[in-house]
Amino acid sequence: MTETQVLTSDVYLVAYLLTQQCKLAKVMKNERRRVAFLVEGERVAELRHAYRQGPVYLNVKFFRVQLLTIRRLMDGKQRSEEYVPDTGSGVGTAQA
Repeated sequence: MTETQVLTSDVYLVAYLLTQQCKLAKVMKNERRRVAFLVEGERVAELRHAYRQGPVYLNVKFFRVQLLTIRRLMDGKQRSEEYVPDTGSGVGTAQA
């Protein structure tokens, strides 16, 4: 993993990163059977640090949309092995 990637199970961090133009690269189950997210972006390490140090400012409506999207992906992940976003349409596809 590079400085342009973050792997986390924190859905709020993922939603925040997505509001800041980062991209969701992958959704997977980790060794503890929890859903983990791989997020990519040029400023992802800087944004994660800001999120942890707080406060951060964001568009709450966009954050809500991203959070709902993540929760839907988590529900779908319960039924599949791996989720890889389809970069063309913005909607991902599940892969077994």
